[in-house]
Amino acid sequence: MLSSASTRGLNRDVDNAGAGPADLILVTHPHSDHFDRRAIAGLSRPDTVVVLPVSCAEQVQTGVSAGQTISFRAARITGVPAYNIQSPGIVT
Repeated sequence: MLSSASTRGLNRDVDNAGAGPADLILVTHPHSDHFDRRAIAGLSRPDTVVVLPVSCAEQVQTGVSAGQTISFRAARITGVPAYNIQSPGIVT
């Protein structure tokens, strides 16, 4: 599992060079430190499932709203409301 750091002042780039294609990619919210289209493209293959908030879902991705649950193989993924203290507002 790869993740991006969201701590202010740290290098937030993740080195995906050694990572193989992903089966599942989860995106927490649409801010650029978590939603990197280039990284997603580099980790994806045609059958990769990308799950993200409805607010940033694109045609080939699966959008999840707060309170909605979806399944991927044996995993259940439930969207929850989120609040960002750096940019106040609910992200769904």
